[in-house]
Amino acid sequence: MAQAATVAQTALDKVAPKALIAASLDPQQVQQITLDLAALRQTIEQVAASQTKMAAEINNLLFTDREIFLKIPTPPQPALSHKPIPAAPPSRALNRRTDVTPNQSLADGFRN
Repeated sequence: MAQAATVAQTALDKVAPKALIAASLDPQQVQQITLDLAALRQTIEQVAASQTKMAAEINNLLFTDREIFLKIPTPPQPALSHKPIPAAPPSRALNRRTDVTPNQSLADGFRN
C-alpha cells in the first residue's frame, strides 16, 4: 500500500508542475507558440526537401562524371620485353703504377 502511495505521489509531482505551467500561460501565448511551431515544422520540411533535391543532383553528377570517365581512352601500355638488358661493364682508367699490359714488364709500367 505504501508503494502505491509513492507511485501516486510521483505521478502527481510530474503532472502538477505541468498543470501549473499550463494554468499560468496566457491563451495568446499558447496560440503564438502553436504558430511558431507550425512555422518551424514548415521550415524543417523545406530544408529536408532541399536536402533530398541536392542528394539527387549529386547522384546525377556522379553518374555523369562516371560516364565521362568511361569515355576517356586509356593510354596504350608500352610492351615489356622479357629479355634482360645486359649491364655495361664498369669502365676504369689504367693506373700507371699497377696496370701492366701483357707486353710490358712490371718495371716498364713504373717508368711511364
